[in-house]
Amino acid sequence: MNHLYITCMMLLLASAAHAQRWKNQSIDQIFEQARIEAREKEYAKSREKLQYILHFAPHYHDVSVQMGRTYAWEGRYMDALLIYNRVLKQDPGFTGALHAKIDVEIWSNKLNEAHETTRQALEFHPDDEGFLLKRAKIHQFEGNLDRAIETLNEVLKVNPANLEALDLKIALEVESHQYTSVVRSGVDMFDQSFDPALFGSVEVNKKNNWGALIARVNYAHRFEEFGLQGELDVYPVITEKVYGYINYGYSQSVLFSNHRIGAEIYAVAFDKLEASLGARYLQFSTQSILTYTASMRYYLRSFEFSMRPFYTREKSFAASSIDFGVKKNFKQPETYFEFSAGVGYSPDIRINQTFAGQTESFYTLESKRATIKVQKSLGDRWSAALESRVNYRELSAESDEYLLITSLISTIKFKF
Repeated sequence: MNHLYITCMMLLLASAAHAQRWKNQSIDQIFEQARIEAREKEYAKSREKLQYILHFAPHYHDVSVQMGRTYAWEGRYMDALLIYNRVLKQDPGFTGALHAKIDVEIWSNKLNEAHETTRQALEFHPDDEGFLLKRAKIHQFEGNLDRAIETLNEVLKVNPANLEALDLKIALEVESHQYTSVVRSGVDMFDQSFDPALFGSVEVNKKNNWGALIARVNYAHRFEEFGLQGELDVYPVITEKVYGYINYGYSQSVLFSNHRIGAEIYAVAFDKLEASLGARYLQFSTQSILTYTASMRYYLRSFEFSMRPFYTREKSFAASSIDFGVKKNFKQPETYFEFSAGVGYSPDIRINQTFAGQTESFYTLESKRATIKVQKSLGDRWSAALESRVNYRELSAESDEYLLITSLISTIKFKF
């Protein structure tokens, strides 16, 4: 028993001696080891070494700041601030403590305190790019994008090659344009005796904290008729990954439905998949139609793959439709290439809505269609798109005749 006791004690002592071997290293070596342990989230071990250094070098401020960061990374913001304030009391202009304190104040949503600390930091370091960047980010978190962009311009005056400031400025300029005006015009050309038909829309989009609002006026000139339709779209944000779609449209023209109501709920899963479920209600002069729809969109790097089916069921008929699409997004904002194709027929597909003046049963006619669309950014505010569509659809349900419709649509967008 005595031999076993002695053996265990020797093993414990050897283990303790091995564990404390780091104390035989230099202060800088111990500090580097503590930083490595902090990166590996071994915060308690890291603080043990940092405290050991401070016992012999209490004014080694970099070590104190590192200890404060270990508390901040654990969410212990008050403990971190106590350490930073202690360092700044001894050295009010110490850069590391000022940067770390601003970070914690931002993370804990104390933006007024972050502004004050940044002001103090810039008194000591007026042209410091890092502190100017932090001031810009505080303005960004406050939603004051114009002030954030102004501050980023100050950074770029100090260093025009600051890539972080350049990237953030571009992103904020895009985000700061709350309004978008869209002018769309198109022409349908038929392979039979119909004259070309004109259509288009004018809309204004408004981004809000709660979502987006779109006001739109559609127009059409077909079959010697001219008609207008007013629409309002609302996209409310419900949660971070769930949003909705609500639409109402009104027209007195035979070229559009008299009333159009739409509703849909969208949800994002795994940051790559978006799915939705909704319905559309269209009321014409002689009847009304309820159509159910869903969608699925999958994001793969710079590509988007989509699918949207429609299903209409009434007493005397049933009609269905499905569309598939692929979209390639390019690095330049507002620039992409898109191809889509579909089969079947639905009264909600926008390309088909204005055929109401041609036939009352247009929603039951078979259709095959394809679309190619290219959009390119023309600077920070402008973008333009060109779209070509081909629609091969039945002329009437009683015959085997088909009508080939070729469409060309141009779109101009301006953000302000």
